[in-house]
Amino acid sequence: MPDYPSIRLDRVLIQNGYCSPRSARTLLRNHVAQVNGVRVFEGSILVSPTRDIISLDGDVLDLKNNVYLMMNKCANTVCTSLSDSHTTVFDLVDEKYKNISGLGKLHSVGRLDRDTEGLLLLTTNGSFSHSLCTPEKHVSKTYLVYLRDYVSEEKRSEYCQRLKEGIFIEAEKKAKSALTKSAHLEWLSEQEAIEQNPSSNGENHLYTACRLTITEGKFHQVKRMFAALGNEVIYLKRIALGKLSLDPALLPGEYREMTAEELMLLMEQ
Repeated sequence: MPDYPSIRLDRVLIQNGYCSPRSARTLLRNHVAQVNGVRVFEGSILVSPTRDIISLDGDVLDLKNNVYLMMNKCANTVCTSLSDSHTTVFDLVDEKYKNISGLGKLHSVGRLDRDTEGLLLLTTNGSFSHSLCTPEKHVSKTYLVYLRDYVSEEKRSEYCQRLKEGIFIEAEKKAKSALTKSAHLEWLSEQEAIEQNPSSNGENHLYTACRLTITEGKFHQVKRMFAALGNEVIYLKRIALGKLSLDPALLPGEYREMTAEELMLLMEQ
């Protein structure tokens, strides 16, 4: 695993389950916390879980090197751990990242639909994934979208405005109808649409393409949003999560360990 850079002590304690974000300050005030034998009172002090010895009330903390993976999810894979009918994203991951003693179960940070491709994070750190998925954080998600029907210039402006204002989406399966939060829509030029075309033979280059950024994660949300506009999503790929972008070198189905710098981008959300 990579040696991640120094991060705040309170964040280390939170991510390893010793306190909640709200109780971190109280914990440091009411208990004896030491870093390399030196008493500390402020959670803002920078520490390295892999290099520093951190103790609480005289007990050295067992800080684990959690697993953090970036995957370019391929279509026709599901984010559940078991499936009788489909390949799971975990089937693509080497066994050395699974069931590590002392760590939580490897799981996906949120989910992508079976036919949706792109950026998916896998980790053993439950606190980390919760911090990115909790609605209160409003972590942005950016998608590359190809639409079935051509959208004229006039309609493009209308799409942008309606999505910015929030759009009503109909109920689907167990998901209730809802008014979405403001979303940002950016249209791709024809050249960009051709260059990013998921079709290897270029036949889809006439389809309208765009990038959509949302701050929610409702069931089939992107598809339901464009359905409310009278169009249909024919290809969907997540390309960014907050400040973190999908590594363009990762082919569909490939993954790698995240770098320290990438992890810090997400911790700053």
